[in-house]
Amino acid sequence: FYINDFDKARQHIQEVVDQTKPGSAFNYVEGQTQADAPLINSEYGGISAGLGDQDISWSFKYLTNELRRHDKICGYVYTELSDIEWEHNGFVNYDRSPKEFGYDFWHEGFTVADLNSPDFVALDSGPIVMLERGKEASIPWSISHFSDHEATMLYLRWRIRGIDQFGEWGATDWMFADAEWEPYRVKQQSPLKLVLSESSKMRIGVVEMELMDETEVLAKNFVNLIGKLSALPRQEAIDANTMAVRFNPGDFAEWTFAGEPPSRDGISSEKAAGRGAGAAVYKLKLPDGWPIDKLASITVLIELAGRAGDEKLDWPARKKDVDYPQTDTTKSPSDVVMTVNGQRAAAFTLPDDPADARGMLSHHHGLQGSYGFLKRIQIKGEAISAIREDLKGDQLLELRLTVPNDAKHPSGLALFGERLGCYPVAPTVLLAFDEPHGLPELFESDEPVAKRATK
Repeated sequence: FYINDFDKARQHIQEVVDQTKPGSAFNYVEGQTQADAPLINSEYGGISAGLGDQDISWSFKYLTNELRRHDKICGYVYTELSDIEWEHNGFVNYDRSPKEFGYDFWHEGFTVADLNSPDFVALDSGPIVMLERGKEASIPWSISHFSDHEATMLYLRWRIRGIDQFGEWGATDWMFADAEWEPYRVKQQSPLKLVLSESSKMRIGVVEMELMDETEVLAKNFVNLIGKLSALPRQEAIDANTMAVRFNPGDFAEWTFAGEPPSRDGISSEKAAGRGAGAAVYKLKLPDGWPIDKLASITVLIELAGRAGDEKLDWPARKKDVDYPQTDTTKSPSDVVMTVNGQRAAAFTLPDDPADARGMLSHHHGLQGSYGFLKRIQIKGEAISAIREDLKGDQLLELRLTVPNDAKHPSGLALFGERLGCYPVAPTVLLAFDEPHGLPELFESDEPVAKRATK
């Protein structure tokens, strides 16, 4: 089967398991029924030959986990080890160069090998667990034990790691659960219970699980988490001296990259991308009453990537509209210059236009796992003095991101909002003042600050 949809794949696998039994005519030619033949999946994948050159990391993990949950399934065969001319869903590329799966971003050291380990922690959940603050969530799990290892002290350790609105990680201490296994069986365990507290700053995260024998790690797995949160406020007092303004990637005032400008509506507006050289300009109207004359520094926090074209495809002659190659050794770096109100803030090279399991938020919305790199650019000193003077008139903060025409690496630009990419971070400008800004510390507003271009 080739199903790139968790719910449909889960339903299909369950149907096969339920119908597989002695005397069943399911999946047999007319006149034949099953005896005691083992149930083995002969081939599977989330990306079929007709789906072009896409990331397989996300679908491979949840499909393999589903197959390993079922005691009746004795084995499986993933569709192919390497890409071929007309099918690009291998573990490695056509030339055998490696692909990046990105699992270790969520759980250190986790690789494809952990999903195929003889012993495995199988999760009875989708690839993402949605959490509602203050309410308990349950994660059923089981142990698939197909090694010859005999444990002396078997247990599970697990913890939650999460990312907040500023891209900062936090983690709980390790917690522990009893575990019991049976050789060559899949054995259910007591579900894990977790609660996202009302005070937690986590917006997205992961539950890391490791099956232990004393101090030895026998098997690993993880499941991603999304906290059910409202959209981040467009204006917010972070503390007594710091204000934040946020905008959406689709709220550009100017867009000079070639081709159609990005969408301004819906989830697609949270990724604005263009190829080649060009500029994206955002004009943010700072609210009246903010003490601009006391502005001490500006920090820009934003998730960015390059935007590749056909150069990352194994076989450009077989190009499809849905192509978005998985991260691999072929990179597409892009040189970017950032200015704020005409003052040069930074110049940097974005490493690539990646797509893999790190782009959890994009996968969650069906956008192939594309994501960027979180940049924190701080501006202070003489540049701040010039920006202060410029703001005294209309209090309009202009953020310009340019891929110059003469750039060594003119591979476009992609900006990500809080619901797409890797980080739950809206493009944010943090303004720090020399003295308290005078607004309530818990001040926040959904009033937009970005001034869009008009036709």
